[in-house]
Amino acid sequence: MPGLKDGLALISHGAALALHALDAWLDRQFVVTALSLEGYAANLAIQDPHLAAARPAPGQAAAADRLRELLASKATPDAARNLKDALCFRLAAPVLGAARAALDAAIQNVEIEINGTTTSPIVLVQDGHILSTPNFHAPTLTLALDAAAGALAHVAVSGALRVCKLLTARFSGLPAYLSPVGGGSASYVS
Repeated sequence: MPGLKDGLALISHGAALALHALDAWLDRQFVVTALSLEGYAANLAIQDPHLAAARPAPGQAAAADRLRELLASKATPDAARNLKDALCFRLAAPVLGAARAALDAAIQNVEIEINGTTTSPIVLVQDGHILSTPNFHAPTLTLALDAAAGALAHVAVSGALRVCKLLTARFSGLPAYLSPVGGGSASYVS
């Protein structure tokens, strides 16, 4: 049975576990995104390091580097169908990079929270002081978690839009629903 002041510890440790799972999920999104870029025959020049350097948004250069690394063994690296692909493909590095930066900030804030003292008052035995503290209030943690949630929502929406483009023959040039046999629902999108 939880005791006094255990609520803050439970919340902080619950956040740590959630962020650990989201960190693994975001790593998988890089692989999924790279596969969708290849399947769509997207223009990979959009991952050029000069583009991230022109506007050095947090995480964008590292995300573009990661996508280029994942696509390095692509069978046909210069087989882009378009100069400008749909935004859900073109914005992969900025969206994934922003999410990585936001998630890293949230992880850093949770680490501070779970390793810090939130109790009030604090008893400083060696100094002989008892001090009232504001440490139970964690606005930086809250803001970091909110930012991470928003950034991860952008990743999810971009991924859903890429799936829609890949499943639609007129956009992807691939068979409807990625099925050469078709099916009852294949006629709805073509």
